[in-house]
Amino acid sequence: MSMQLWSLPDILTIHLKRFSFNSQLQAVFNSGEKINTEVQFPLSGLDLAPYLVVSQQEALAAGNAIYDLYAVSNHYGSMGFGHYTAFVKKESGQWVLCDDSKCSPVEPDEVVTPGAYVLFYQQRRTHQDDLSAASKLDDSLGTTTTVDCEESQDAESADMGQAAPQAAPTVGSEEAAGSVEAAHHGESDRLRGLLEVD
Repeated sequence: MSMQLWSLPDILTIHLKRFSFNSQLQAVFNSGEKINTEVQFPLSGLDLAPYLVVSQQEALAAGNAIYDLYAVSNHYGSMGFGHYTAFVKKESGQWVLCDDSKCSPVEPDEVVTPGAYVLFYQQRRTHQDDLSAASKLDDSLGTTTTVDCEESQDAESADMGQAAPQAAPTVGSEEAAGSVEAAHHGESDRLRGLLEVD
């Protein structure tokens, strides 16, 4: 008998069994034995397609069943006491060991250890979508920065006693017609004043 999956999550968490209880007494007193067997797991390209029900394999296997590891929670010690550390993969691809307040870079081949306790995988398609969304956000923030710079220039012009340039009204709009009429009246008043002086 085998277990099959109907659907796949964006984030896959795998909990490795690291404690065993050889008797009911051990379970009652929470005194199980630590299992330190090293479990080999892939850092990238974990394919869950073979574990899907047949009817879902074609629908989900096309790039949606591939997972990449992005973090590992490690446990060292025994059932009664111990210490936790974590490996985390940065966006740059660099793996980092987090041990209390200390973080230090490590090589990928150092991530698989007998202390691995919980594995965190992200669906590759979802990760690519996240990167695309982050890129779009960066682009929008860049546009906002440009607008802020333009507003800053307008403010500087106002401080120097210069009128900030106004956006030209759209041709055919009421605003445009009003501007033309005001300019016409202004020119007529100026000419009338010159004639009166002469």
